[in-house]
Amino acid sequence: VAADGDDISEDRSETGAEEEDSTGRMPVNIPDCIALQWRSIEGHLPTPIKFFSGPLEGVEFESDALANLLFSEVDFDADITAKEFTLGHLRKYQGGDELCIQYISDRNSLSPAAMGYEFQSHGISFQIRKEILSSASDWSYRMLSAKSGHPVRYQILQHILSKMLKSSRFTTDSLLRMALYTNEYEVPANIVEWMDLIRSLDKLKLVPFAEAWEDASRVRTSVTDLESLLEKIEANPGLLNQEQVPALVEDWTVRTLANSLGIHLVQAGSEFTGSRDEDLGYHITLGDGDLATTDSEVKVWLYDRSPDGNGTVETISNWFYIPDIVRDVIERPRSNRRNLPSRDFIQTLADYIQPCDGNQANVVAYACGEVGKDPSEIQHRLGRDILFDH
Repeated sequence: VAADGDDISEDRSETGAEEEDSTGRMPVNIPDCIALQWRSIEGHLPTPIKFFSGPLEGVEFESDALANLLFSEVDFDADITAKEFTLGHLRKYQGGDELCIQYISDRNSLSPAAMGYEFQSHGISFQIRKEILSSASDWSYRMLSAKSGHPVRYQILQHILSKMLKSSRFTTDSLLRMALYTNEYEVPANIVEWMDLIRSLDKLKLVPFAEAWEDASRVRTSVTDLESLLEKIEANPGLLNQEQVPALVEDWTVRTLANSLGIHLVQAGSEFTGSRDEDLGYHITLGDGDLATTDSEVKVWLYDRSPDGNGTVETISNWFYIPDIVRDVIERPRSNRRNLPSRDFIQTLADYIQPCDGNQANVVAYACGEVGKDPSEIQHRLGRDILFDH
C-alpha cells in the first residue's frame, strides 16, 4: 500500500471540515492507474488470407480497394506465440506526483518481476504499406509549421521531449504547460519556436507557474518532477538537440498511425465477430531499431487472447472479404446455398476509418475563425451533436 499523504482521516473534527470548506480544496486525490504492460507476438505459420470464393473456387478476384490501399500483406497464422506480461502500474494523481509501482521478486534483491504468461494461439498480421507511412510522415512535417497544426505539434512535442529528456508523458505535459504560462499563453508558431521557448525555461520561472497552478487547482499540487527536469535541461542544454527532431517526428508518426490502425482493427473485429473485449487483442511490431521509420516493416497483429485460440481471428479470416459476384451467386433465389454474413470484415473496418466528429468540428471551427464566419450559421450534419462556442 502506498501512502501519498492525501487520505481522509477517520476522525475528522468539525473544525477540520470547516477549514477544508473555507480553502475550497478537496482532501481526496483519486489516481488514474495505467498498467505497465509488455507484449510480444511471434508468428510461425503465416498463410496469405484468401477471399471467400464459395462456389466460384479457383476464380481470381481483384483485391478489395481499401485493403489494397492500407496493407501490402495480410496473413493468417494458426500457430503464433503470444506473451502478455504486466510489470507494474503507474499512478497519476491529479495535480500531484506520479507514482510508479513495480513488481519485485523479493525484498532483499529487489529484482524486477512480471506477472503474465505465454501461450499458443491464432493471429492475423496486417503489414502497413510503406506508401501510407510516407504519406503520413509528410503530413506530420507539414503540421510542424502549418497555421492549423497546433494540436498536432503539441502531441509531437510530447513525444519528442519524452524521448530527448527520458521523462514521463505527464511530466512532459507539465513542462509544456509551464512554457505556455511563461509565454503568456502565446502559442509558438512552429516547432523551432517551441524548442527555443523550452530552452529558455529555468527554476526561477517555475515559482510563479507553481503558484498559479496551486491557485487554479482544487487538489494538492506538486512540481517536484518538473523541477528535476528543469535542472536536467539547465545542466545539459544539448539534450534538446534540434537535429534529432526529424527522426523523432517520423518515429511519432509511424507509431501513432500503427496504433490508430490497431485500435480500428480490434474494434472492427470485435463488432464483426460479436466477441467480448477480452477475447481479442492487438499488438504492433515496428521492425528493428530504437526509432521507427517509414522504411520499417510495420505490422499490426490481431490475436485470440486464449490458449489455442477462441475462434475470433479465424472468423475474421474466413469472412475477410466477400466479392460482390460471389454474394450474388450464393444469394440468388432458389440457389439452395447457405446464407452469408450481411457484411464482411473489410466493410466493417471501413466504418471505423472515418474522421471523427470532433476532428471535423475542429476543422470547421478553425476555418470559420479564419474567414470571420459564425459557425452557428452553418448547416452542418454535426450541428445536432455539437454546439460551437468559439
